[in-house]
Amino acid sequence: LTLGVLAAASNLKFQSLNSVWNEGNRGNPATVMEVVVVLKSQNMDTLNSEIMAVSNPDSSRYGEHLTKDEVSALTTATAESQDLVAAWLATAGVVLTKAPRGDRFTFRASVAEVERIFSTTVHEYTHKERSVLQAGDLHVPTEVAPLLGSVVGIHGTPYKRSHVDSSAQPHGTPDITPTVLKQVYNVQGVEVSRGTKNRRATAEFQGQFTAQEDMTNWFKQ
Repeated sequence: LTLGVLAAASNLKFQSLNSVWNEGNRGNPATVMEVVVVLKSQNMDTLNSEIMAVSNPDSSRYGEHLTKDEVSALTTATAESQDLVAAWLATAGVVLTKAPRGDRFTFRASVAEVERIFSTTVHEYTHKERSVLQAGDLHVPTEVAPLLGSVVGIHGTPYKRSHVDSSAQPHGTPDITPTVLKQVYNVQGVEVSRGTKNRRATAEFQGQFTAQEDMTNWFKQ
């Protein structure tokens, strides 16, 4: 049997729709959607061990961070997994774009094609003045499901973030500086090495933002 026949005969639910928006009419079959199929990363336990080894000052490997290429080689799905997912999508007749790392495939497909590929239905979901097309539960072949991490572009409602001036700060909010942290947490006897092994990671959360100017000033203190 071909993969396409197997897909039709033995699909299983891979990803469920979870939306608080209001379900409306079925999507126009001709409307085009952009879909990203993300493959599951491998060797995540090994990667976690690597991170701990290079982040621990007591480790002999402290500061020996992996390169981007080394992380990709360790975690990217195998060539066999990539080929199987590509073959499944190719049977649907869509034109695939493979990411350089091989960790995802992107394609454009009509609502009708999306419904056929994932054995689902697409509806318009609304919230106040906003609307978005979403697919219902997604089903994929049993042979493919263990290889996938997620399907993006046909699930999920957009988050509307208002513009925030990076220089704006709520009234009464104190400046958090290294000096303040030392006083609050009674930090003593610590000298900043400013060595080349130091690394910085910046995180941003909904409603909270970072500005490069702030980060530069912070590390000067």
